[in-house]
Amino acid sequence: FLDAAADAEPGAVHCRRIEPDASALSTMAHFLDPRELLAWCQGLHGRAPEGYLSTAGGACFDYAHCQLTPIAEAALERLLEQVAWLTQPQTDDHRALTGKP
Repeated sequence: FLDAAADAEPGAVHCRRIEPDASALSTMAHFLDPRELLAWCQGLHGRAPEGYLSTAGGACFDYAHCQLTPIAEAALERLLEQVAWLTQPQTDDHRALTGKP
């Protein structure tokens, strides 16, 4: 999952593994917590896929801005690099970060 973070320094990129959490309730309108989505998968299908949340800190979330700032563009590039890395075949480095055998 990719998201912008209002509580992080602008341009800071973070990635963490997330687990299904049925208590992570949201309105399912504009916002849906990815842990809740994983919980829905688990409830409906008996299992949930492995999930990671990659975020980039943002500074301005106004609807009037139709372009990314240079800081946001650089963060987006790093987010996409994380996605590419997470979807690569398993290596020892990958296992160390993800905690998977």
